[in-house]
Amino acid sequence: MRHRHAPDRPALALALGVHGALLLLLLLARPPLPAPPPSPPALTLFDVAPPPPPPPPELPPPPKRPPPPVPAPSGGAPPTASRPPPPPPIDTTPQPLAPPPPPSAVIPSPFGADQDVAQLVGPPSVGAGLGTGTGRGAGNGAGDGGGGKVRYARASWIYRPTDAELRRFWPPDAVRDRVSGHALLACRVPRSGRPERCWVVSDTPTGIGFGAAAVQMAPLFRIRPVLRNGKVLPVPVIVPVAFDIAKPPSAKTR
Repeated sequence: MRHRHAPDRPALALALGVHGALLLLLLLARPPLPAPPPSPPALTLFDVAPPPPPPPPELPPPPKRPPPPVPAPSGGAPPTASRPPPPPPIDTTPQPLAPPPPPSAVIPSPFGADQDVAQLVGPPSVGAGLGTGTGRGAGNGAGDGGGGKVRYARASWIYRPTDAELRRFWPPDAVRDRVSGHALLACRVPRSGRPERCWVVSDTPTGIGFGAAAVQMAPLFRIRPVLRNGKVLPVPVIVPVAFDIAKPPSAKTR
């Protein structure tokens, strides 16, 4: 019986190694697969409100047609009622203030210095009472406009202080001795409201402090300025102040 020769194992292993190396070279020599192309950007759709329709063009107003003439009736026109004449126009121009009556004494201008000037006699317009006494009267003052003198006007009140408001300004000596008196102030009023400045023109009796007390009351005054043709005149306003103390009733004798 004949035996087959077994194949040469070293040669077989060498052949397998050569084939494996060739296969590996073929795999490594192939170019890499191209990267897949990037996906296109996604599109998002949304609804957009349509633009508003344009406004309709403005049409010019139609021209006004004159009314047709009314034919006159035959036989002459009927008598028409006579229309009353239109009322005369109202004059709204402000009337100038009438100059106040002249005083009994001429007062020089006190502007530039606070000092007593010649006494101006006039009934009091502002009063303060103590006990049962009250102030009374409506004073006015006017000066001669010529020869460098200043005209004085009476006060046009917006608010006149009450007796209760003025009582705290009374001179203590007058309250203690129960002395009545009055003071005359001149005030500069450039606009409606509180006077800008007040000074003493005169006070009676002197030496008690009625003039100084009246000046202390001035911040409570509310006065209108002197106007002429709508313009403020630089005219001082006269404010008489009365200090009246009621005398106690005398005892009745039997």
